[in-house]
Amino acid sequence: MAHPELLGIEADDETYSELHDAFAWEVERASAVTILAGYFNPEYITRLLNRIPQRPVARRRTCRVRIGIGIDPGLPLIGEWLRLRFLKSAIKEAGFKNTEVFAIRDGSVHFHTKVYGFIRKTQRSWYVGSANPGNRRHEMMVRVSGRHDALSAYADAALSKGIEVDEAPPVDEAQTLEGFFASGYLAYRPPAANLFTFDAVRLKPDERKALDDRGGERLGIPYAAVTTKGYGFRLAEAMDEAEVLPVDEGWERGTPKRLSHRRLSVETSLGFWVPRPYSEKIERDLAAVRTRRQERLARFMERLVADGGEERATQAFSTYIQAVNATLGECGLRERPVAEARAGFANFLSARVKLLKDCKRRERYCRTLVLTPMPNIWSDETASREFIASFFEDVAWRASAVGGRPRILRAFQDGLGGDVNLSDPGDTECALVERLASRPWTDAVWFRAEDDDEDIGN
Repeated sequence: MAHPELLGIEADDETYSELHDAFAWEVERASAVTILAGYFNPEYITRLLNRIPQRPVARRRTCRVRIGIGIDPGLPLIGEWLRLRFLKSAIKEAGFKNTEVFAIRDGSVHFHTKVYGFIRKTQRSWYVGSANPGNRRHEMMVRVSGRHDALSAYADAALSKGIEVDEAPPVDEAQTLEGFFASGYLAYRPPAANLFTFDAVRLKPDERKALDDRGGERLGIPYAAVTTKGYGFRLAEAMDEAEVLPVDEGWERGTPKRLSHRRLSVETSLGFWVPRPYSEKIERDLAAVRTRRQERLARFMERLVADGGEERATQAFSTYIQAVNATLGECGLRERPVAEARAGFANFLSARVKLLKDCKRRERYCRTLVLTPMPNIWSDETASREFIASFFEDVAWRASAVGGRPRILRAFQDGLGGDVNLSDPGDTECALVERLASRPWTDAVWFRAEDDDEDIGN
C-alpha cells in the first residue's frame, strides 16, 4: 500500500508492504519490466528504472522495458504524446536499449488499468490494483507471484493495441463533447498593473477633483501619470523609456489588432475557449509581441542599473514631488511630507530593480494574453456541465447579435451545417453531439475552403 498510515495500518513483510518500497525491491533485480496505467509521471518511472544498477552495463542494456499508457479522451492528444516521447527518450538515455513505449487510445473509452510486471531471471511478480505510476494518493495493489498466463496475455494484448510513440500521432479526431473541448485551449488576459508608476501622493477623490478642475494634464507636473488615480510618478518616463511600459498606460499601444482573441474564441465559465488551430496562430503573434516588449524592458533595465541610473531616477522623483506639492499648495490642499515620500520611493525603486533583473518575472510581465491547454474537468459533473452550458449560451448570444459573425462562429456553422440555428443553445448542442457521432471533428473543420490561413488572425 501507498500511505498505509492513512488507515492506521503498520506495514510488515508478511502481510502489507509499502508500495513504492516494494517496486524498488522488484526493479533492482529485474531483467524485464512491464507497466500498464491510465496516467503516468515520467519522472517517477525514470527514477524507478534508474534503480537498476549501471554495472554491469549489460543489466540495463538487456533489460526489456514495456510501457503502455492510456491517453484520457478528455486530454489533448498531442500533449500526452509528447510527454510519452520524452519518457521514452529519458529511459533510453539512461542506458535501456530494449525499450518500448505505447500510447493506448480508442475512441471515448479511457484505458485505465494499473498493472506492473517484473521478471527476475525466471521468477515473475505482478502487481494489480489502483496505483498510477508516481501519484501521491493512498493506493492498494495485490502482488501475484509466479507464472500467470492470463495476466501475461492481458499485458501482451494491451500493448499490441497501443501505438509506439516513435510514430506520428494519429489525427486528433473528436468524437465526443469531451474530445471536442479537450482539443482546445483557454485564453485569458493577465491583470494589468502599473508596476512602474509610483503612487506617492494618494489623492483623495476631492483632491483629485480639485486638480482636475485646475487643469489636469495642463498642470505640467513632470513625470506625472495624470490618468492614474493619484497622479503617480512614471519611472520609465523619467528614464526616457516611456515606450517600455507594456502594462502601464497604453497597454494596447502597438498591439496588432489581429491579436484580439474574441473573434477566435467562445467565452465560457472557465475563460475563453480557443480551437487549437487558432491558438497556434495567436501564439505565434504573441511570441513576436513578447519579444519586442522583453527587448524594451531589457533596455530599460540597462539604463536603470547603469552607473548613476538610480541616482537619476531619485533626482527625477524629487523634482516630481516638489512640483506636486507646489500644485497642491496653489489649490489650498495639504502638501505631502517629502521625506516620507522619498523613503517610499526608495523601497519602490529597489523592488523594481529586483524585478527587472529577474528574467522570468520580466517574461511574465510582458504577457498580453495567456493560452493554456484545456483542463480535464470531465470527472466533475457540475463543473463540466456548467462549462458546456456557458459555451453554447455564448454561441447563441453572439449568433443573435446584429452585425457580421466572428470567424469562429462562421467556422462552427460550417462544421455543423448551414441549417443549424446557432441562436438556440439546446439545438446547437444536440447538433454538435450528432455531428461528432457521425463524423469526427478534426482541426481542418476550423478552416473554410474560401479562407486563407492569414484570415484566422483577423
